[in-house]
Amino acid sequence: MGKKLNSIKSVPLVVDTSYAPLNTSFYIKSAADQVLEQWYDEANMVYRPDRASTEPLTLIPVLTLYDTDTGATLPTNAFTVVWKEIKENNGTVIDSGDVTDITDTVTIDGQTYRVYTVNTDGTLIVRRNVPVGWSYRLRCILTYTDARTGDTITMQDEVMLITNKTEDAAYIFSLTTERRITYRPLINSVSNGAVTVQNVQFGAKLLLGGNEVQGAKYFWYWVDPTHVNGVLFGDTTTPCAAYVSGQNTQTLTLNPDRTDGLTVMVMAGSDSTQATPDVPVREYFSLQVVYDEVGGEVASTNGCRLKSGMTSMYFKELLKVKDRDMPDAIRDEYIRLNWKSKKASLSTVNDEGWGMDVTLERSKLTSSAGDTVLVYPEITILGAMDYLTDDSPGGSGLLTDDSPGGSGYVLGRV
Repeated sequence: MGKKLNSIKSVPLVVDTSYAPLNTSFYIKSAADQVLEQWYDEANMVYRPDRASTEPLTLIPVLTLYDTDTGATLPTNAFTVVWKEIKENNGTVIDSGDVTDITDTVTIDGQTYRVYTVNTDGTLIVRRNVPVGWSYRLRCILTYTDARTGDTITMQDEVMLITNKTEDAAYIFSLTTERRITYRPLINSVSNGAVTVQNVQFGAKLLLGGNEVQGAKYFWYWVDPTHVNGVLFGDTTTPCAAYVSGQNTQTLTLNPDRTDGLTVMVMAGSDSTQATPDVPVREYFSLQVVYDEVGGEVASTNGCRLKSGMTSMYFKELLKVKDRDMPDAIRDEYIRLNWKSKKASLSTVNDEGWGMDVTLERSKLTSSAGDTVLVYPEITILGAMDYLTDDSPGGSGLLTDDSPGGSGYVLGRV
């Protein structure tokens, strides 16, 4: 051990050990093909759907937790729920309470069931019909413990069950898929070391008086501030690159890597002969595209000092997305680097070219002995694939590949 000559105080590094709050989302959805409204046929004294018989309603609590520190979606199987029923008659609250305290029963095929059953996964089974003029609000209060901190997070959502008379029946859409889908290109699009994009789907079913409208024709549109009335998917004049298939059917299929986000609208024709929608009802869906935070640091296999005898130095960028190493496939598909160098004694920034790495000759790195040089890239994240256009004066607009076997409109990242 060497001799201690004097004591030198070092400036400490302050380390923040707190966690960033979780991004949370919670809502209630019904099982596929189920609706919250009922219809009552007074002439035949029949409910449609008949929840107290063969068509119970399943309500599902949907919790999403996103850790902004790691960029990971956390498992959501460790939560508890309390379901409450609030009865209203013509807008006046008559009664409310925990569904587990409600002991009413129904008999179905000789088997007795309670009108409410809470499963171990938090789903609620409803075997109760709502009388005309009443509404039953079903509120789900969810409690989750953040495993990182031990903090308790409480959220709630509710749905309303009502019944219409059949003579007042109106068209409605029953959604058969999620209403909102989020796609994260820098995280979701890699599989087994390659960029692999999974298509997404939106679906709806047209009902009248609780029954599916057979032979209905479905019209799917994309909507934005410029096209507030919507543009049909598949339209060749104003095409949408994300469209895959599904126009005129119940299910629309989209490629999420070909849009920076879409609002989708569905309307319907009462039968397959309709050229335009004739049913006065519409539903909306949302495809959100989120580009996660990208960062990195420059590294060199030659170290960080230009030594005597070196003729050049090699640099590369160690990229991260949400503090995790970025897969090479994602980097090559979505990232472009424009390298720069700047000598500390000068204000000039030099362009050193595009690429995932760069080699600089000694002359680029020296001006006088001891001068410091900054070497870094400007990081560009490429957007979605889209149809390319020639917007120059007299340009042709959408670029097309009309060669034999050509692909039609030309796609590229923008």
